[in-house]
Amino acid sequence: MLGHDGIDADHSAIADWWLRTANCEPIQFEFLVARLKNLMERHFDNEAMLMEEAGSRMCECHDQEHQMLLELCDRVSALSRFRWQKARSLLRTELPRRVREHIISMDQLTVLFINSRAEIARVR
Repeated sequence: MLGHDGIDADHSAIADWWLRTANCEPIQFEFLVARLKNLMERHFDNEAMLMEEAGSRMCECHDQEHQMLLELCDRVSALSRFRWQKARSLLRTELPRRVREHIISMDQLTVLFINSRAEIARVR
């Protein structure tokens, strides 16, 4: 938990859906990966909106990491059509590691900025 209700709720929803996807049957996999990607896209859009409301925008490196995570979902989905077990392995290992690293670095700074700006606005 980073300390922002909306961002923390998004992270929780993504983690729950990832767990469901990582443990599903092969016939469900591609659909669930698409839903996971959709949740991530909405979360990324929400972060960008929150930053704009706080008077700034996402840095380019943050946006690039978002794109990399979405492309990883695309790779998993494409791979699942021919090598489901390999795709599931990629989803189970690579995605959580990269998401965790992203949250620890980029999202933590984003929440700090958003919360700081909100605190400054309250004091004024």
